[in-house]
Amino acid sequence: MKTAQRRGNSISSPDFASLQGVWRSQGYGTVLLIEEDWYTLFEETSISCLKIDAGSIDELGHYYEDLAVSPGGQAFSAHRVTGVARISFRRLKGLPASVTESHRHRAKDPQYNFDVFWRTFHEQYALFKLKGVAWDRAHHDYLPQINANTSQETLFATMVAMLRPLKDGHIRLHSPWGHYRA
Repeated sequence: MKTAQRRGNSISSPDFASLQGVWRSQGYGTVLLIEEDWYTLFEETSISCLKIDAGSIDELGHYYEDLAVSPGGQAFSAHRVTGVARISFRRLKGLPASVTESHRHRAKDPQYNFDVFWRTFHEQYALFKLKGVAWDRAHHDYLPQINANTSQETLFATMVAMLRPLKDGHIRLHSPWGHYRA
C-alpha cells in the first residue's frame, strides 16, 4: 500500500477526495461514503445502516490519519486519530440497501432501536463468553419490555441494564436521557 503524504498532524484533504465512493470497514461495523468535498459515516448491522457522522473532507483528515491506499485503489487503511488500531476499508459498488431500509423506521421507534442496539453488540462485541454473558438470553429477557409505547428513558434504562453484566470499561452509552459508563 502506498502511504499518503501528511500535512502537520492530518492527511491532506485531496488524498481522501481521490477516494470518492463507498467503503466498508473490515470489522468495526462502519460504512464510509466519500464524496468530492464531503463524507458521511454510517454504523452498519445486518438490519441497519445509520448515519452517525458527516463533515467536510478536511474534517475526515482529522478523524483518520496515516492513510495507505492499495494499488488499484480498491482498498485503503488508516489509523483512527483516537485509537491504536489500523482500520482497513474495501470499496463497495454503492451504499448498502440497509441505508434505505433504515430510513423507513422512525428515529424514535423503541422496538427498532432496541433491535439495532442488540444487533450491534451481537455482531461486533467479542467478549460475551469471556464475560459470562448470554447475549441471546438478554434479548429474550428484555425484548418483552419494549413496545411501540416504551419511552426513550425506559429504553435507555433497559439498554444500560443489558450492558451492566459486561462490566466493560470500554463501553459507553450516551443519550439525552443519560450517560452510562461501566
